[in-house]
Amino acid sequence: MSFSSSNPHLSLEVFSQALELKHKGDFMGALQHYAKAISLYPEDPEMANVVYSMAKSYYLARRYKCACIAYKTFATLAFMPQLQNLAEDEMDAKIQEIIYHNYNLLVNWGYALFRKDNLNFDHPVQEILAKYQRILEAKNEGDEHKLVEVNNQFNIPLHAYKEFEDTIMTKYVQPTLTQLANDMRTDAHATLEAALSYVNELVSKELAN
Repeated sequence: MSFSSSNPHLSLEVFSQALELKHKGDFMGALQHYAKAISLYPEDPEMANVVYSMAKSYYLARRYKCACIAYKTFATLAFMPQLQNLAEDEMDAKIQEIIYHNYNLLVNWGYALFRKDNLNFDHPVQEILAKYQRILEAKNEGDEHKLVEVNNQFNIPLHAYKEFEDTIMTKYVQPTLTQLANDMRTDAHATLEAALSYVNELVSKELAN
């Protein structure tokens, strides 16, 4: 990536401003600030966390395609050390381990992939998606009262919610992680460069807004 001169302190300040904007529900403003933070410190060793924050903001803004790109980029940056040198017979076990230890984090990616690929839903799925969106919004606002209200509003059995999340993990996240692992085994450098290129595209797009 080729951005301005590195400025870690200013990058952290801008990142904090992005979090504040996201908390207020200004997702477009937050995305612009996340992009600016990355442009100020493109070699940030914690860039994966910034990209993950971008992904959640994209989802909250209902920009599911961009959310999927950001989540995949996050996964590349975050899990590359664990995936790049795997033997083929070790891959499935390692991916299952990653999913197990990062389930709550990766299920957000699953929701984004599902929303990107599906336009029409039956009523039970609509209810689950609506509840998930409302929970994300309540957590983003830090509103515990609203979170309780959301949980009480939707009469969705816990097992149905869990079955849906397990399904999107199996159908969407696991195959995408497997492909990512195969790409890394084939050419880890090219896979990393592709991820950084995606970051560059997202940042340039948001800075242009």
